[in-house]
Amino acid sequence: MKKLFFALCLLVFAIVSVRPVVADTCHAIQVAEATPCVQSQVQPLRASGIYNESKSVTDNGNGTQTVTFTFTPKCYNSNPPCLLATKIVTATVDCASGTATCP
Repeated sequence: MKKLFFALCLLVFAIVSVRPVVADTCHAIQVAEATPCVQSQVQPLRASGIYNESKSVTDNGNGTQTVTFTFTPKCYNSNPPCLLATKIVTATVDCASGTATCP
């Protein structure tokens, strides 16, 4: 009886802890990076070599996603910190059409 109860507890735990995997059908980062208005802003920052880059995607809930490219100066956490500002580039991707626009 204890083994059956233990197996049942394990099964319930496994079912509760499993999260569904959502497929990235929009490919928002790739669409944004292929857009000329994003390229013209992002390429000089990448080429400078003085920034660390991070990317994030926010689902807007209306068939679009906002892609944010954040460029933080590599010297940001130095002592004393550098005087370079963090740069942010954003684009809104329309998942249905596969196009992006810049603000």
